[in-house]
Order: sequence, then C-alpha cells, then structure tokens
Amino acid sequence: MRCLPTNVTATPVDQIRLVLGDDVELTWMEVTEDDVGFKVLIVELARRLPGFPNVYDWWDKVVQPPFETQWTELYRRTAPIP
Repeated sequence: MRCLPTNVTATPVDQIRLVLGDDVELTWMEVTEDDVGFKVLIVELARRLPGFPNVYDWWDKVVQPPFETQWTELYRRTAPIP
C-alpha cells in the first residue's frame, strides 16, 4: 500500500492518494483524499491492520513538499490475515 500526493491532470492538483493492491492477484484500487469516506478509511486501516501506521505518523511525510510525488510504502502484508 502506498500513499502519494501527485499532480493528477494538466492543471496542477495536490492530492493524497492511497493505492491498495495485491502483487499476487494483480488487483489494485486507488482512493483519493477527495473520496467520500477517505478520512474514515485511513483511521480504520490503522485500527484493523496490525502494523499499519497511524495517520499522524505518516501524513506530514507525504504532503511535503506540495505538488511533488512522495511515494511512500505504508504497509506490506507478509502473511494472510486470519
């Protein structure tokens, strides 16, 4: 799972995006900070996935500097969740 601010279109947009995926199944989903439920999602990921960092531990790292991509791996599941 990665979190990145990026320029999305020809018009510069500073936006946080979470890319959730499975390297084995090659299934990916992208969620942006503008999506309904984004704030709830980032809180719940830390609450429900052991080892997923609290938003306060990563947010400032990925939002600076503005308008520059900051690829950051937040979580890598190494074993199936029971």
